[in-house]
Amino acid sequence: MDEADFRRLVSLHELACRDDPRRFTRDTALMAGLGQAMILGMLALAIGGLWLALGGLFGGSHGSHGWFKPWRLLLAAGCGSLLLSIAGALWMRQQAPPGLVLTAAEAPALFKLIARLRKRCGGPRLDQVLIDSQLNAAIVQQPRLGVLGWHRNTLILGLPLLMALDLKQLAAVLAHEFGHLRGDHGKLGAWIYRTRRSWWLLAVSRERSRVGASLADWVLNLFFQHFFPRFNARAFVLSRQQEVEADRLAHQAVGPQQAALSLVSIAVQARYLSEHFWPRLWAAAEREPEPKATPMRDMRILLKDGLRHDEAPRWLREALKALPDASDTHPSLRERLELAKVQPALPAPPAQSAAEQLLGSVLPKLIQTLDAQWRDEATPTWQGFHRRHRQRERLLAELSEAHAKQRLPLADHMLWARTAWQVHDAARAQPILRDALAADTQPPPGEARLLLAMALLDGAGPVQPQARQPEPPPALAEALKLMNSLAYEQSSSLHLHAGTAEPRWRLPAAQRLEQVLAQREDFEGLKKLRPRLRELGEEAEAAETALHDFDDQPLLAAAQLSPRVLRPTLELLRSEPAAGRAWLLRKTSPAAPGWALLVLVVERSSVMGQPGAADWWHTLREQVELPMQVMVIDLAHPYWKDEAQAAMVQRFRQTAGANIYTAKTAR
Repeated sequence: MDEADFRRLVSLHELACRDDPRRFTRDTALMAGLGQAMILGMLALAIGGLWLALGGLFGGSHGSHGWFKPWRLLLAAGCGSLLLSIAGALWMRQQAPPGLVLTAAEAPALFKLIARLRKRCGGPRLDQVLIDSQLNAAIVQQPRLGVLGWHRNTLILGLPLLMALDLKQLAAVLAHEFGHLRGDHGKLGAWIYRTRRSWWLLAVSRERSRVGASLADWVLNLFFQHFFPRFNARAFVLSRQQEVEADRLAHQAVGPQQAALSLVSIAVQARYLSEHFWPRLWAAAEREPEPKATPMRDMRILLKDGLRHDEAPRWLREALKALPDASDTHPSLRERLELAKVQPALPAPPAQSAAEQLLGSVLPKLIQTLDAQWRDEATPTWQGFHRRHRQRERLLAELSEAHAKQRLPLADHMLWARTAWQVHDAARAQPILRDALAADTQPPPGEARLLLAMALLDGAGPVQPQARQPEPPPALAEALKLMNSLAYEQSSSLHLHAGTAEPRWRLPAAQRLEQVLAQREDFEGLKKLRPRLRELGEEAEAAETALHDFDDQPLLAAAQLSPRVLRPTLELLRSEPAAGRAWLLRKTSPAAPGWALLVLVVERSSVMGQPGAADWWHTLREQVELPMQVMVIDLAHPYWKDEAQAAMVQRFRQTAGANIYTAKTAR
């Protein structure tokens, strides 16, 4: 079941649940019980089949008949593989939740608060309290017996959350989490909630498991491809209801005002951290080769400024407009505030944070430990950022000197603009982008128009609603004009053979335009744009489907990128001992005129200690720096090692001019 089918099923179940919630909950619980019986039945069949097979092989009455012995062997092998696969998943190895263990002796005030809230809200006791470095709180339930239950309850509290909220706001967050352990949805709802999570972990465990033969895979596929998605859609609807019930419990336990203030504070502080705190912290990687940052210590002071930030009102307005993510069971912020019957407003920064009130003398130790852990985990990424920044500085100097002697080709010119933005800022990229647009190319390059619009928006400051600023300032007006020119550009006007305005730039331009129009509260512009946005989305989806289809003799050619554009990819391949040879191809399709996909095909080297074939391609793709969409193919992956793909692999290898890298350790 794909994501679209899942969403449709969720919509249908929401209607059924609204009509008769008790019946819907009962039917979902019956479905959960049926699933449990199916899993245990498969386990019983595997045990019974293995017992019969082994009984016949070792001393059974038919053990001497040669014609029957192979069938006994096959039965033993099939049932054994099924038993290993199911039993290994039922009693799956679960990773312990990350975080620092906190005891009542270390933080008695926090544990007294937890005890009071648990008594007021109900629910089972907690087995453990952990502190981590996230702006979040959660109660994680891990079944000791797999799908059979007996859950271990762990409360995970993020230290940034404790620093961002005051005592009453934190109490509201904790009451909401306790609501998931009890709430008003009763025992059936809580059991469904836990069953859904257990089966989800079972699915993850099965994917990670290397044991099991085809029989086990076939039997379990029947469950996970047909039964579990349908149960999951029903349980998803109930989980959304349970979020509302958990909010109601928090209102009863602490008060709707404090619950609302905690939600607003978390939403605003999350934007402050993502848009200001973390970017500024990571900017130091440009100057320092090793991380010396102390994010938790800095947050203790700076989080008090998040609610007073100049952009905090805008962050709140945008949070109130945001719709819930399709994969998230939480309602939107506006819906949760409406449930609390509280008008949205920015809370005052806490005079004393919950961390300072509840953690006392253990707070400095927690800060020091979490900061040290962060530096250890961040060091490889930090060093990579520092190394890439130095490389970009050298590349920027090279491109500037080359352009001073002779005008750069368009691909290198765009690389120059992107590199100037990365090394310095958007303002330094603007004149380079304007120079690219000044060239006599019709229509003007789509990438240059989109990047210039983004650079103008970056320097224009917060976008104000039309009611406050009827006429947009010059930078914003120019950005709107550029985005409109791309969003409403028609395919018939493109010189696709020139590669100057590929259709792939139209959708991101329209998406960014939608964000700006929403900030401007330009409802007429949004009404006009959204049908076009759907049209562009459908076009991009169809193009992506066509470009990722390798069944119908795809059009392949060497990518022939500029050496400077290709340089980071070659450096990446040289840094990967497992990469033996590599080909870079440009894939096109008559079904997607003007669209193209870069395909990086990697053949393994002969070195020892090769990374796993299942996901190495994904690791590489995350690191590839190329100016368009890239598909990475690892020829060691089981799909591409299959004999059915041999002809296509041969085409990859034989495409003239496509080989870009050959290591000394290549096979």
